[in-house]
Amino acid sequence: LEEKYDLIFADPPYDLADNPIEELFLQVQKLLVSEGIFVFEFASKRIVQLPNSLELLSKKLYGDTVVYFFKGL
Repeated sequence: LEEKYDLIFADPPYDLADNPIEELFLQVQKLLVSEGIFVFEFASKRIVQLPNSLELLSKKLYGDTVVYFFKGL
């Protein structure tokens, strides 16, 4: 994709052991405009290495789900 986006949502499957979350973050960084918003939903029990290239704005916990709100740098 060659376009950049102001807002990106991602809700990958929770139960995949090989879920390439780090690859998803790399792709989002390429597609998100500076100051754009990235909303990421995932299983709250799963440990995720958060990207350094996105600013974490907020983290909301809803039962077994966590929703992260990031801003592009």
